[in-house]
Amino acid sequence: HISWNQLYSSSTEAALWPGPLIEAQLGDEIEVIITNNLEFQATTIHWHGMFQRGTPFFDGVDGVSQCAINPGGTFRVKFEARPAGTHWYHSHTGVQAANGLVAPLIVHDPHDPYAFAYDEERLLVFQDYFNGRAEHDLLKLVNGFAVPSAAPYSDIAWDMGMVNGALSGPND
Repeated sequence: HISWNQLYSSSTEAALWPGPLIEAQLGDEIEVIITNNLEFQATTIHWHGMFQRGTPFFDGVDGVSQCAINPGGTFRVKFEARPAGTHWYHSHTGVQAANGLVAPLIVHDPHDPYAFAYDEERLLVFQDYFNGRAEHDLLKLVNGFAVPSAAPYSDIAWDMGMVNGALSGPND
């Protein structure tokens, strides 16, 4: 059981990225209470990789499998931790994931056939980062003001990357 009260992060609040790690054993019930503290935007949380058999209404796809959580609203999700592996959960509303609403989700298999092959596990969460809000860059892109020369593999110029919530740039 975990409660997640999430606001947008900014460059001065980078320690909030990523959100809280959720760990469970295969077959456990995961219960999360999500409170939307975004001031003006609704949100949903998608549990990437989770099967959601019997609980499709907790899949977190805004307008498809559930209604969005309005600002100030709270929503409780409960679903089975299946399949085993390293997954992630993230906002599935607008560009909120690009603004930092992401976090890791690990489902451990007590009968892991590869447990003998490693001594320890390390979790790395990679996230694109740019100084500002993703909405602003998306508007530039939609209105034809993208900067492809600054971003050879994307229409949006990302400023840096984040690894486990720490900024990492070309000089780091």
